[in-house]
Amino acid sequence: MLFVGDKKQSIYGFAGADADSWDKIVRRTGATVLPLSVCYRCSTTVIARAQSIVPHIEAAPGAQVGEVYHIPEATLTGTVRTGDLVLCRLTAPLIKLCVQLIARRVPARVKGRDLARALNKVAADALGRLPYDELPMALETYFDLKCALLEKRKNSESQIQRLGDQVDGVRACIDAFPDARSLAELAECIDSLFSDGESPVELSTVHRAKGLEADRVFIIAPEKLPLVWKNQQPWEAEQETNLKYVAITRARHSLIFVDTAQAAPAAAKPEKELALL
Repeated sequence: MLFVGDKKQSIYGFAGADADSWDKIVRRTGATVLPLSVCYRCSTTVIARAQSIVPHIEAAPGAQVGEVYHIPEATLTGTVRTGDLVLCRLTAPLIKLCVQLIARRVPARVKGRDLARALNKVAADALGRLPYDELPMALETYFDLKCALLEKRKNSESQIQRLGDQVDGVRACIDAFPDARSLAELAECIDSLFSDGESPVELSTVHRAKGLEADRVFIIAPEKLPLVWKNQQPWEAEQETNLKYVAITRARHSLIFVDTAQAAPAAAKPEKELALL
């Protein structure tokens, strides 16, 4: 039997995947473990950043040097171009950016139509039979009620975090589409932002970016990688760190961290002048 995998890319525990599957395979089969530590995708500078998480990863012989640097959030929409991949741990920032890019006639979509369906369901469940203009307040009530139920369950904090991200995503869509006058109109607007196919500029949560790559990769809100929440389980903390590793290693040449006003350095500088995150 031959097994191929990377325990440092284990990120789907929230969906029921066994976070310890790799070690269990080794134990149960008595397997001999052979490393595949050379990365043929990333530039040497990107690999150097990845080594802060996975020290044994190596750049391929002859790999290009590449670059890693920071830019302020305010310059992002004017910097992104066709072929770029934009990643974030959360959904709401991607929605906001997608709307901004479309307004600048930059063809962009957020990866994952099922995300659109999830947002539309949250909006419909929250609103119920109330008038559409009460949706913002209804979302607050919906979130509080759902949280109250989830808090009765053991280790439900990650579910609460995901619910909060969905609610924030709906709020971002309400703000982005003020002309929507009904739940159906809002649903059409939300659907227009998401796609399962390729887009000239692709926006994606890190979970959905596994397997993707691009010459230039932007990471929005890098301070959210890893994401931390109350009563986080050890395997959840490990997978959050894995998400950061997955995000970094999507970049073939350039990795650009997009800093919010609160988190940004004094000025954008080359990676060699910045301390590791």
